This record gives sequence, structure tokens and C-alpha cells, in this order.
Amino acid sequence: MHAGIVPRAITTFGLPPDGTLTGLNDLEAVVALAAQAPSLEAAANMVRRDPLDLLGAVRWLRRRVQFVQRCLVLAIGLVPERFSG
Repeated sequence: MHAGIVPRAITTFGLPPDGTLTGLNDLEAVVALAAQAPSLEAAANMVRRDPLDLLGAVRWLRRRVQFVQRCLVLAIGLVPERFSG
């Protein structure tokens, strides 16, 4: 069985490194930029430095934004008292 796959659910997990982000600080900065940019396309143009087409860059950025969103939902679900009003 391939590492990173949950056999029963057939679901992968994690965010494989692609060499463009070096840690959580970089991930946080990219997602913050996406949140502040006028569009995901604009943020993708600012973040990616390699010669990808815009669609590939948007997909790259969207995966990171979704990863952080899912992590936050999990964190809130695990310890809701830490995040309540």
C-alpha cells in the first residue's frame, strides 16, 4: 500500500512538497496573500515565479488555500473552546 493513502476511504492526505514553499511560514504568507488579493488569479501571478501557465498557478494556489482551510476546520472541531468568542 502506498504511504499517504487511507485504504478504507481511498483518500490521500497531506500536502506534498513541491520545492516552492519551504515551511509553514511560507504557506501562511501565500494563503494570506490569496486572501488579500483581488482574485485568486492575481495572487497566483504574484506568487509563482516559474513559467507555469495561469491555470496551473491558480490550481497550485487553490490547493494550498484549501489545505489551510481544512486544517483550520479540523483545529476548531478538535478544540472548539480555544476558538469560542
